[in-house]
Amino acid sequence: MTSIAAEIAQARLSQQPLAPLPNRNTLSIEDAYTLQNEVNARLIPELGPIAGSKIGASNEELKRYLKIDEPLVGEIFAATIHKSPAAIPYASFQKPGIETEIAVTTSQPIAPGAEWRSAIGTMHAAIEIVDNRYANMDQSGAATFLADD
Repeated sequence: MTSIAAEIAQARLSQQPLAPLPNRNTLSIEDAYTLQNEVNARLIPELGPIAGSKIGASNEELKRYLKIDEPLVGEIFAATIHKSPAAIPYASFQKPGIETEIAVTTSQPIAPGAEWRSAIGTMHAAIEIVDNRYANMDQSGAATFLADD
């Protein structure tokens, strides 16, 4: 998986479209999370440390489309967080889109599987500029999105 992680990280940093992973139909979600960790380790030198987490594919329609049962969890790099007002060059993206978000800070760590609501410290309105970095989004699948998130 190391060569796949290198390909994903290189595509992201060079802003080249990412082709669907060759084993996307047989790669488990657990394997995709392992791959995501490898990709993130390669991105940290350029994008800074992990500064937070995000949840994607949380609505039922998108989960059906991706053929997954649970939302996907990704990491947020320090260099990708901008406080308002911010001006981000269009050239930083391939095919940008926008998602409105609710960002939260936590007042305590959240153990895996634990009740998370009591750990929310503050809530904030946020905007995520998403980037479609895929050569063929319809053929990419959940494993590709998760590994690259």
